[in-house]
Amino acid sequence: MLKGWGFIEHGTKTTKNGDEIVLIRPFGKNLPIDIKNPKLSFPFFSRKTRKYIIKIEPQYHTELFPDSINTREDKSKYTENEPHRNRIGKVYISHSKDRHLQSGDIIVVYRMGDTNPKKYSSTVTSICIVEQVIDGFKTFEDFYKSCYRRTMIKKEVLEKDWWNKYPKYRPFVIKFLYAHSFPTPKPTLNDLNRIGVIPDIMNIPRGFIEIDNNQFDSLVKFAYKRK
Repeated sequence: MLKGWGFIEHGTKTTKNGDEIVLIRPFGKNLPIDIKNPKLSFPFFSRKTRKYIIKIEPQYHTELFPDSINTREDKSKYTENEPHRNRIGKVYISHSKDRHLQSGDIIVVYRMGDTNPKKYSSTVTSICIVEQVIDGFKTFEDFYKSCYRRTMIKKEVLEKDWWNKYPKYRPFVIKFLYAHSFPTPKPTLNDLNRIGVIPDIMNIPRGFIEIDNNQFDSLVKFAYKRK
């Protein structure tokens, strides 16, 4: 497991109980980024990959991203030690026709607003790195195994509302790594409109919203200059 996250054997340490393997992991912004295997350079990522905004409904968002909680939410509801809350690796399940995301791509998490006006209650909360995109499931069990412990959605709900909802158009799964949480206050949909990340808030695309490098840089600068 540790080698899967970029640790390498450095040597051994002799103790009264025998030799122990010593593993180390280089860490820093100047290390080479492995786009195909983002675990090796996590939490750092390359800006040379594509970038997308993904929309997540409020009831799912905080369960998956308790460290990116909305300031109006009750933090005490999310203190229990649930696997999907604590894992770095999580999944996003979708029926979208846009299935061309690749390892190393950046996804910006957009929490859909639950109060009106939406342009003030919808916020972008986190930066994540695509680890793997899995499509073409043949059975529900294969689909479920790819989601296990990385999502809050119960098995019976996954089968009823995701697997069986569109029998001719099965869902696909994006495995991703939760890398960074934007500081509070988090940028709102209104802010994204003002800085040109989402120019037309009345016609937000369904599925994934691809943004370019300039839009991503504008978002990051805006989010952190208010810290």
